[in-house]
Amino acid sequence: MNLFTEASRNAQIVDTDLLFVGVISLLIFLLVFTLVLLFAVRYRRGSAAKRGPLPNILKREFEIGWTRALLGQVRAWHSLQEDGDP
Repeated sequence: MNLFTEASRNAQIVDTDLLFVGVISLLIFLLVFTLVLLFAVRYRRGSAAKRGPLPNILKREFEIGWTRALLGQVRAWHSLQEDGDP
């Protein structure tokens, strides 16, 4: 599948990578959009959805999990960066 005229030897590889990243991004966007729409309808004001407070231990576990996941991603990203380049 050649959509554009190739400008270099790497053009086909770059085009394929761009298409791959675009498709994955679109799939993630559609998943998030669908889940937001689903939960917006399910938990709208006035619905019979159960909304009790979370137990304290569960609140703390969620907070620790989100924080550790974010810090792990930042650490992995930082370790992949080239040394010397800010």
